[in-house]
Amino acid sequence: MSSSTKVRDILAPLFQEYNKAIIVDLSGVSYIDSSGIVTLVEELQWSHSSQNKFRLVSLTPGVKDVFEITRLLTVFDTKEEALVG
Repeated sequence: MSSSTKVRDILAPLFQEYNKAIIVDLSGVSYIDSSGIVTLVEELQWSHSSQNKFRLVSLTPGVKDVFEITRLLTVFDTKEEALVG
């Protein structure tokens, strides 16, 4: 929960300019709570309005389970897929 504001502060400015893709590597995240999910969903919404591609890559098993439960796995790619697409 304490990190979600920091993540938002880092990612939000990226949507103010055109970036072909914004890719967030979650390989170092072993746990995500509801505030973290909300933050990432907000960023996904920003991506739709700003025309920036937004992808999350390298999910750890625990984080992947949370996103499967919330049915949010559609924003995930492998690093290779995210970089090519």
